[in-house]
Amino acid sequence: MAYKNIFEYESLLRRLALQDGGIMNKSAISRDLGIYNNKIAEMIHVLEKTYILTSIQPFFTNKIKEQIKSPKVYFHDLGFKNALINNFNTLEMRSDKGEIYENFIVNMLIRKNKNIHFWNIQNRYEIDFVYQEGGEIFGIEVKSQLQNNKIPQSVKMFIDKIRPQNIQIFNQNIDDV
Repeated sequence: MAYKNIFEYESLLRRLALQDGGIMNKSAISRDLGIYNNKIAEMIHVLEKTYILTSIQPFFTNKIKEQIKSPKVYFHDLGFKNALINNFNTLEMRSDKGEIYENFIVNMLIRKNKNIHFWNIQNRYEIDFVYQEGGEIFGIEVKSQLQNNKIPQSVKMFIDKIRPQNIQIFNQNIDDV
């Protein structure tokens, strides 16, 4: 039985590494890996408690909705994630460059003890990280590149709907914006 658990954890970790920073659908993972949904939740809990993963809940003013919606999952150690997917290419050669940037930012926010969420409306508009401090709302959007160095529509929508105190956009060509 112990061997099966190790293989299940390894399968789950690889799957999560491939969708790092994406919204986690436990039912789809359960179906794909052949592991019961409740066991997926239990395994995720263990991985969080051992500081391998961190889950980020969506941001809603309705706190009940925050608890029932699907979270995003990030790895604390990008080297471990790279080993799981066997990808040690340079950043310029990576197709997951944006996710690597996001992962770096989430780990910095965790170290600063921020209670992080993400904002998503209809899977169309998304802000990577949202946190509250002193009654104010702050947003962070991470892009590997901005198209035409323009503020993304998701940022404009977030500003319009949420009215944050501050929003920051991180990208590799930030000096050009």
